[in-house]
Amino acid sequence: GAHTPNGKAILIREFKLFCSPETYPIDIHCILGADRTGTLCFLLNAALGVSDEELRRDWEITIFNNGGDYFVPKKTFDFLTQGLDKLGSPEESYAVKVERYLLSGGVTKEELESFRSIMLEK
Repeated sequence: GAHTPNGKAILIREFKLFCSPETYPIDIHCILGADRTGTLCFLLNAALGVSDEELRRDWEITIFNNGGDYFVPKKTFDFLTQGLDKLGSPEESYAVKVERYLLSGGVTKEELESFRSIMLEK
């Protein structure tokens, strides 16, 4: 999970791949196309400033996954967001909380700026 030491280390390593122009194009996938993929996409989108409502809507798409008992989208989403909620106040956006999460895991401000400059038009 995103809030276990090993899970966070993996997500940080994966996020850092998106901070270097040399790694593009990048293909994101996992066995079911959700869960870890959904978590990484949530972090990427939040780091770009996507609204909380859009982040929730994007995650809801994973509900259409037929992963059986292995993958329960709401449970995974709740685990992710409840952990992020501990990183800030209720009125703060997930964009703010995710930035704290990434920085606390070893992503640098320079890497965040690089990622944003690659992904966002100015």
